[in-house]
Amino acid sequence: MTVVKSDAMLQHEKWIAEVVAHRPKRSNNSVMHVEWSKYLLAAAAIVVVVIAAVSIMK
Repeated sequence: MTVVKSDAMLQHEKWIAEVVAHRPKRSNNSVMHVEWSKYLLAAAAIVVVVIAAVSIMK
């Protein structure tokens, strides 16, 4: 049984081969890596401070 591929599938396979062939040999994940846990911790601390300030003012 043979599989007939559509033009879109052939183009997709060519695109994948092109991307894999031209990707960087050593990727640097630290450049685009965002430490979301630090931002989440800072946001939680700010929320706690704001709630404390509002409760003292009442």
